[in-house]
Amino acid sequence: MVMKDGTRCDILTATHAIEVDFAKKWAEAIGQSLNYAMHTGKRPMRWFIGREIAFLEACSEYDQAIESSKANVFNYLQSNGPTTARDLVRRRLIKKENRYLLDKWVEEEELIVWDGSNGARPSPTYALLGDGRVPESSSQG
Repeated sequence: MVMKDGTRCDILTATHAIEVDFAKKWAEAIGQSLNYAMHTGKRPMRWFIGREIAFLEACSEYDQAIESSKANVFNYLQSNGPTTARDLVRRRLIKKENRYLLDKWVEEEELIVWDGSNGARPSPTYALLGDGRVPESSSQG
């Protein structure tokens, strides 16, 4: 809708005059929405785009990082056999904060895990499902 001063309101509803703009242009959007409100008698509103895109890009990058970690871990296990979570982190095949993914892959029945410790401290040891190098004495879970 064109205002008396020649500016155009992006969206006009029964209650709001809405300015849609990129987040980096927030200051300009505030002024424009206030101007539309003054001309229409409706409440000003700003809708910033770009944050949604940045969020989706961040999610996509995170998904790619997870897939990359999974490929690294699975390739290592296929080539080298069972190993501990600590060893996977030490070899930088998975980040320490992403170790929860190992348990997720166990739940999805892609990996198996058992306590490979000989001492008092647990040592979660992981292998690919069906790997013949898994010790028979392990209680796979």
